[in-house]
Amino acid sequence: MTFSEWLDRLLFRHTRGGGPVTHHTCLHALLPSDLRDASFRASIEVTWTIHMDDRPTGGDEAEMHDCLWDIASKAAKPFGVLQANEAQSRVNIELGRARRVFSSGSWLVHARATLSVDTETLEFARKYDSMQRETALVRERHQAQRDRLLSLREYVLADGGTARLWWLDGNAEKLSRLVEMGGVFERAVDLVTQGVPGTSTPDAHHEVVSGEASRPDPAGELIRQFLSGLGPAHRELLISQVGRVFRSYEQPELATELEDLHRHGREQPPQEPEQWDQHRNGRN
Repeated sequence: MTFSEWLDRLLFRHTRGGGPVTHHTCLHALLPSDLRDASFRASIEVTWTIHMDDRPTGGDEAEMHDCLWDIASKAAKPFGVLQANEAQSRVNIELGRARRVFSSGSWLVHARATLSVDTETLEFARKYDSMQRETALVRERHQAQRDRLLSLREYVLADGGTARLWWLDGNAEKLSRLVEMGGVFERAVDLVTQGVPGTSTPDAHHEVVSGEASRPDPAGELIRQFLSGLGPAHRELLISQVGRVFRSYEQPELATELEDLHRHGREQPPQEPEQWDQHRNGRN
């Protein structure tokens, strides 16, 4: 407190009688709602007493404003701007519970808020609410359609026999066509159950993987045919080129092993590619 403020208070006390004085203040603020960028306009009428017939300062009113705004904001936050009456009731309930003594010695007697929403904010909130309702309706419609299809797969397309009965639908005239259709229903059941948990077996997956592993490699066969048709000079040139390729891919140990095989091949009759593999396995 500055000297001039202290002097003003002292003179104020001497010019008036003692005892508490009731003071009225109207606060204006924006209170948040449950929708970002949409706020309530609040007008809060406050009655408070000033201790020892003192004069309120800007600091007293700022402290009171912060306190009441915090209470009102927390009360209004869960409500939308389309629920202004409900929000106002909740804010006034919380303000009625407030019993606060401020640092200057004055205290809150009564506070009541009036909430309003401007036309532009109301229009924005209505459009947003309509969009949310439409999105929720579409989501529920898709969920219902999905549940219906899953029910069809679970109960009707569970096996070929049930699928046939569903297709017949009590129509005897379809029996002749049913005989001609053969195993089409089993194939349909297989199609709609692909990827469904519990419908595939590990043995079937193992058979597929094993079958793929046992198939001959076409690229490997072509390489074998290419090597078997090379003469000694071309073979030596190829080995040198392959060695450089190994080193360029940071595999110098393979290049060294290839050179050793090449030197070993000069001392012995030329070997077929199968014999190269056997010799390499013997070194390892």
